Amino acid sequence: MDRILPRRPAAEWKKALDVPYLEVTVFDPAGAKTWKRVERLADTLCGRMVLPEEMFETGSDSIRRFDAKDRFLPVVVQNTVCLLLEESGLPLYRRTVGLVDPRGIYQSMAVRLLRHSTALRVMTGEPDRYRKFAEQMMENFGAPVMLTTPESTMCDCVVAAAPDGLRAGLAAQIRCPVVSARDTEGGGSVLSHLKVAPPEELDGQIPEGIAPAEFLGALYEIGGVQSLGALSASGGRIGGRSVSLREFREMAGIGNGISYQ
Repeated sequence: MDRILPRRPAAEWKKALDVPYLEVTVFDPAGAKTWKRVERLADTLCGRMVLPEEMFETGSDSIRRFDAKDRFLPVVVQNTVCLLLEESGLPLYRRTVGLVDPRGIYQSMAVRLLRHSTALRVMTGEPDRYRKFAEQMMENFGAPVMLTTPESTMCDCVVAAAPDGLRAGLAAQIRCPVVSARDTEGGGSVLSHLKVAPPEELDGQIPEGIAPAEFLGALYEIGGVQSLGALSASGGRIGGRSVSLREFREMAGIGNGISYQ
């Protein structure tokens, strides 16, 4: 009887939004020689590969997973919070927004959030990076930027952005709805595990098994498709429950006159 050999990985160049990318199909992920073959096929592209969510290990030290949470999803968080503020129906003077920025690096996001609100609360582990910024915002635009601590709970905020996610235990302390770029479990009204709906031009073009947010993130960050930087989340998860953005807004009471205290 002839021995049946496992199929080798196959590679094919494709295009999405005019960006060329290499699609590698693996038929035997547990095979000892599979990932050496993938390394040869991908060559210099090994360092940033969009992998299926369930593929935790590849059997290769050279292959690195591209992660949309580094740059693309923080932009999605920003857009989503701005959208929620606009759809809240609240007058501008009643819109205080929150920003959880442990590293003190999201001043540009703070400016964008202030365009849709009248005051900003920033929870950060690097307050010195925000003090000069707060002075400038007040002097130039009359917009207060208030540095806060977890104990204050941000209870007067309509919604808060967490572009770097929330550390363990913090989700239960913040008493306002939060949109988080990184997967967050625990209490509170935290929308994480964000879903992003692809534009119509990409219908049927996202490879099977690949999360749309990861594919879109690669097109935005590596492919340079800047138009994708205008996308907001279509939904996500609160705890273990999948919800649409509209369901999140209704559950969190954004704009319904509900107090989070």
